[in-house]
Amino acid sequence: MTCESCIPLLKENIALKKEHEELKKRIEELESQIKEIRSYIWKPQKQESEPKKFGPPEDHKPNNRPVPKDIHRRAKLGLTHCPECNSDITVLYTPDHAGI
Repeated sequence: MTCESCIPLLKENIALKKEHEELKKRIEELESQIKEIRSYIWKPQKQESEPKKFGPPEDHKPNNRPVPKDIHRRAKLGLTHCPECNSDITVLYTPDHAGI
């Protein structure tokens, strides 16, 4: 039994429940759209381990050219003119600065 003052509240309650179910369905649709859109977005793969370091291993001995046993002659070499255009070269670098 319901009183006459409760009938509008029951109708409103039924309407709100119906609207609630519709909104829940709409949320599910939107969430599925979000999942689909996210699948289009490229995300870089997460590395499981640290990336490999460049260069030789830390315990690797250097493979340098051996120092000659006998030095037969020393010479200072330098350019005075450009080999391409034959213009004078300003002294920016000389063998003296190289420690030779």
